Amino acid sequence: MIDLTMQDETQKAILSYLVNTETLIRKAIEKETHKPAACQIVGMPDLGIATNKGRMQGGFFTGMYASWKSDISFVPVDATVNVCGVHVARLQRPISSKEFKEIVTKGQHSKDLGYTWNFDSGNHFIMLANGQGGSQHIVLHASAAEYKKENPDLALYPTENCWYADKIKTYSHNGKSLRYITGETAEKFIDMAIALEKFNDKRNKDVTQKLFGDFEPQDILTSSHYGMPSRNSVAVGCSWKPGKSVMLTAPGKEIFIVDILKGNQNTIDGFVLSPHGFGVEAANGKFDFENYYDLKVRGQDLNNSEIKTYVQKILQKCPAKIIEKLSPICSYNRGKFWDKETIKKKTTIVQIPVRSGTLTGPLSLQSQYNIDKTSAKTTKGGV
Repeated sequence: MIDLTMQDETQKAILSYLVNTETLIRKAIEKETHKPAACQIVGMPDLGIATNKGRMQGGFFTGMYASWKSDISFVPVDATVNVCGVHVARLQRPISSKEFKEIVTKGQHSKDLGYTWNFDSGNHFIMLANGQGGSQHIVLHASAAEYKKENPDLALYPTENCWYADKIKTYSHNGKSLRYITGETAEKFIDMAIALEKFNDKRNKDVTQKLFGDFEPQDILTSSHYGMPSRNSVAVGCSWKPGKSVMLTAPGKEIFIVDILKGNQNTIDGFVLSPHGFGVEAANGKFDFENYYDLKVRGQDLNNSEIKTYVQKILQKCPAKIIEKLSPICSYNRGKFWDKETIKKKTTIVQIPVRSGTLTGPLSLQSQYNIDKTSAKTTKGGV
């Protein structure tokens, strides 16, 4: 276990569960191979509670990186692998908040978008923001929804009717369990997960162009923070490549484009890990899986000056240089538009019931590939 967290109470509690997950992955691989195996988990500065209960029950939280050594193809399915990332584009022509809202509203119902609209749930959003030099930017945060649940023949999410549901195995140890796939099933899964990184990059660029093409968006960066960096690792809420990335901070707050630096304590397995935001913590400071509890995004109550100070503390753990600050003008998330006047001031964002003893416990079951965005089909061949 490598601890790069900010050591708040929520993170301290989560780290104890991640120790179990490390052990379960290692022992599950050893059971399959009859050889010594290894697993290492990194807790990132934004390690926090996932709004996905199934992911937590499977032993995975947002703001972590896990890697394993194995002689076989192996995937822990409750990491709920897909690909998620952020795309930032600078507009060459100015746009008003009114125009932004009209374009996004129209885009929701457009049959010509070419992709599944997925900005109405979770923390995905479309944002209009001002840069430091007065330029306007579009920031898109989205995942490859087409390969999550809606198409069981291609979905990577472990639903009851996904293509690999009958291949899921369970390993139990000391009252905790891990669900996983191996062999050819895992090979296919990994091929698809790695291919999806390029797909999602293109997806976010295409959606930006489709919605805001009249304002001449110029691509600034595209950064993935959820997926499989390699065939033996998964990143849940952290980017893994050097270069430009985005620190999303808290709803309605300034966000930062950073240049991630190589060769520091966050360089692991050849990847340079960086958090994608502040993460979610227990609002009352107490982390208790036995009861309902209120959650909040860290930094939600901080002013912009305090936000930047917190970002700088994070960058001491995961060194990077701040190269741009973006100030939100208007954003769309969970079916609503938000601006400085309407942004929520409440700290509570969601309630999740998780019963004691279910963490890292089994739930009911909820080659190379070219991925075609229009038909959502895979074909044998090179990626």
